[in-house]
Amino acid sequence: MIPLQALPQIPDPQTVALCLLFFISGMAVPTRYGMERIEGFGRLVASKLPYKAPPGTDEETAMQATQEGDK
Repeated sequence: MIPLQALPQIPDPQTVALCLLFFISGMAVPTRYGMERIEGFGRLVASKLPYKAPPGTDEETAMQATQEGDK
């Protein structure tokens, strides 16, 4: 028999309810719409990262070359 002290703690019911609510809300979103939102969030986060130009090029030229490569 397993002693009660060895069992994991039961999380707060409010936390479980919120996690369940978020999960159900996420499952209710159409896949294409949800993926667009996730990609938009990723672009927002990536835009906040500092950019360092490769050695031997100035930052402006490297940024232009990167943006031209995206098209």
